[in-house]
Amino acid sequence: MSEQKTHDDKVRKEELDKAIKDALDPLTEGQKKTGEDVASIVEDVNVIKEAMKSKVSPEFKGFLHTVIKENHEEIVKNFKEKGSKEFLIEKVPAMHMTNNGTISNTAGLTLPTGPFEWDNEIAMIRIPENFILTVIRNTQRSKVPEYVMKRQQVPGEGAVAVVVEGEVKPLLQYKFQNTSTKRKKYAGRIEWTEEFEMDFEALLDAIIDMIERDVLTAWQDGIIEIIEANATSYIGSSLDATLPNPDNGLAIIAAMQQIRVLGFTPETVLMNPVDIDAAIYTQDANGNLQLKPYIDASGNRIAGVRVVPSLKIEAGQAIIGEFSIYKEIHSGFIFRRGQYNEQFIENEYTAVGEVFSILNAAPAEYPGIVKINLATVKAALKAA
Repeated sequence: MSEQKTHDDKVRKEELDKAIKDALDPLTEGQKKTGEDVASIVEDVNVIKEAMKSKVSPEFKGFLHTVIKENHEEIVKNFKEKGSKEFLIEKVPAMHMTNNGTISNTAGLTLPTGPFEWDNEIAMIRIPENFILTVIRNTQRSKVPEYVMKRQQVPGEGAVAVVVEGEVKPLLQYKFQNTSTKRKKYAGRIEWTEEFEMDFEALLDAIIDMIERDVLTAWQDGIIEIIEANATSYIGSSLDATLPNPDNGLAIIAAMQQIRVLGFTPETVLMNPVDIDAAIYTQDANGNLQLKPYIDASGNRIAGVRVVPSLKIEAGQAIIGEFSIYKEIHSGFIFRRGQYNEQFIENEYTAVGEVFSILNAAPAEYPGIVKINLATVKAALKAA
């Protein structure tokens, strides 16, 4: 797989280099400064290309070629003057139609002239599975409140004391603060023509399933983002600077200790699968697998605490804590189909998918969840 990726990257680099040079060819000799300047332009654009995602579609390559070709004089002028120029490059979502690129062929494909049949099962883009509702408390309602108010305790006045017979008991005053969180709506829409529905009925059904999947995913990813934003960082533990060979499992245990010291109970660990494997499968100098009493053989628990593997958690990071501090209320997936503006007379349709959600926890409870960088914590644990 590594060799294939290297080959694909090389092919993409050569294709982009050719597109850039083709765009620069129309320049006159007076516009060209030197071959060195052109090479500099190519090199800088290559840097931009390398920063892009590894999978670049042929459509996007063609679009990038067009942008460079249409603006080549301004690009060269800016490079000569050591200036800078921003070009907005974006693909705007469009209605699903039979003739606007909703469906295209892979490179070099021509439909066979002989008999063939369509496999209506679509090869979907794979996305990580949703899991967060298995970790936090949550309920579904037909109507989600706009705000949820919650009180958190703050330091009060007075204290309990030992008293003797007849002595006045000390007065105590407990104090509280009101906190609130606001409802969020995760939504998207699709549009299509009547011709598209007639010609690609099964595909439209799949597209409707996709928008439901994507709205539900955006909602649950949004919950994770809120929890991560509210999580505290690793401060320290008694294991700091004491371990000659700390691993991912020991980094998790150190974070658990910090959580327990603050009076919370770690219930769950969220980790990327690659970091779980790195914690389990380690060898000694002779190549023997090391047994670790704090990690079970399948990696389902660390120090007795449940581990939830997910690709939604960035590799090298982990989230540990008492996730029951959060309560979430959500609607079901709401799907509406209709027409607006000129759609009725143009035989066009719109469908909207949405979920309402509100996630609630008091700020005083935020220290119950810790987000750590595994490498940073391991460095803190390592004995000098």
